[in-house]
Amino acid sequence: MRVGEIKEKTHLSRPAVSHHLKILKEAEIISVRKEGAINYYRLDAKSKLKLLKNLTYVIENALSQCE
Repeated sequence: MRVGEIKEKTHLSRPAVSHHLKILKEAEIISVRKEGAINYYRLDAKSKLKLLKNLTYVIENALSQCE
């Protein structure tokens, strides 16, 4: 997604979105792809956040089978 798209969905200001994206990029949670002057941000496939989400899914599945 581009900053403008994220801004519209979150109702945050452009500077606020950019600030949060910078933090997420530094934490290696998102990655950026540049096409000319346009940046596209996405959840990094190798992100620790994605690994944690997958682990949560596995645990929830295991717990639901115990009921």
